[in-house]
Amino acid sequence: MLQRFSRIFPGPASPTRRWVWLLAIGGLSLLVYWIWLILPYNIFVIQPKLLPNIATLTFRKPFAEASFVLVMALESGLYLLAWHLCRLVEPGQARSMRITIAVILGLLAISMVWLYPIGDGDVFDYIMRARITAVYGANPFAITPAIFSFDPFYHYVGWPGYTSSYGPLWELLAALISRLSGNGFLANLLGFKLLSLVFYTGSTVLVALILKHVAPQRVLSGVVLFAWNPLTLYDGLANSHNDIVMVFFLLLGIYAVLRSHFSWGTLALMAGALVKFIPLVLLPLAWIAGLRGLQSRRERLRFTFLTGLACVGLALAAFAPFMNNWSRLVLLPTLSSFYTTSLPAFIQAQLVLQLHIGVKSSQTIVAFLAYAVLVVFITYQMRRIWKDTPASNLPAESR
Repeated sequence: MLQRFSRIFPGPASPTRRWVWLLAIGGLSLLVYWIWLILPYNIFVIQPKLLPNIATLTFRKPFAEASFVLVMALESGLYLLAWHLCRLVEPGQARSMRITIAVILGLLAISMVWLYPIGDGDVFDYIMRARITAVYGANPFAITPAIFSFDPFYHYVGWPGYTSSYGPLWELLAALISRLSGNGFLANLLGFKLLSLVFYTGSTVLVALILKHVAPQRVLSGVVLFAWNPLTLYDGLANSHNDIVMVFFLLLGIYAVLRSHFSWGTLALMAGALVKFIPLVLLPLAWIAGLRGLQSRRERLRFTFLTGLACVGLALAAFAPFMNNWSRLVLLPTLSSFYTTSLPAFIQAQLVLQLHIGVKSSQTIVAFLAYAVLVVFITYQMRRIWKDTPASNLPAESR
């Protein structure tokens, strides 16, 4: 389909026509979102729902549920066409399309503020745990939402018997939103949506800066690939998942490392890990990259000590408000019980069925296996970088 599509667009000599095509695709994408998603599930009109999803919001009508699948399929097709169109643009002609892309992405992102979180109720868990911190002055790592069953947001929580499985930096950001939003249902939802919008915008800018540094010819297509993605818009903005906050810090760390600011890059990755632990995978790689640019053992020890001290200081500062119950800050037992639709969930289910071991035991085994694979992967990457990357290939300012 993309090959046929590329024949429609003119060659490098006609940038104006490509600009018109891109504007048409963006307008159609925005129209589809508004007519089939935002208007039927307008956050300013729809009544609050308990554990909202497509089935409950459509009253389990097959046609309405099928239309949602068709909308996402259509949006995915438009997204791929826009990305392919941007791939046809040569670097010298990219300037004429930047404003068009910025306007389209801005309208698509802002429109997600109007869309009720129809795909996932995690944002209500965010709100409830934020209220535990901001309103009740309790520790969301030690106290479950079930303790506050009288709270007006409690009945919207999907995991009332669990403490927070996220990092302290996220809980502090969430508490700030809760404090600013007060007790209003709509105000809290909009607060978390706007928070996602801010970090989405920052992430998009960082994608552009990273590509400008490593692949200038792919800046436009790379930005579209990330920011126009229906999953990014729908899951990161409409459903307000906190992954977009983690992604921002992860991208910030990568950009800093690319600019040879290894300490700042490591610190940014640590900040991301204090939102969700995934950026921990890249921390050793950022450290190795920093060491490769230093000549003497003294410089390497100094870099390791100061960077490690800064990361530990950031972690302690983030954890400080929750230190009243240190034992509950160990997240591995909590995370090992969050098995939903994933490969670890499948493996865990097979252990229960085939080996007839208990659920808790199977969850612990799979969790430690996952972390072991992660450690092996990190070790392999560290050895490969240390062995194959000559110091002479690093920028001069890093040596």
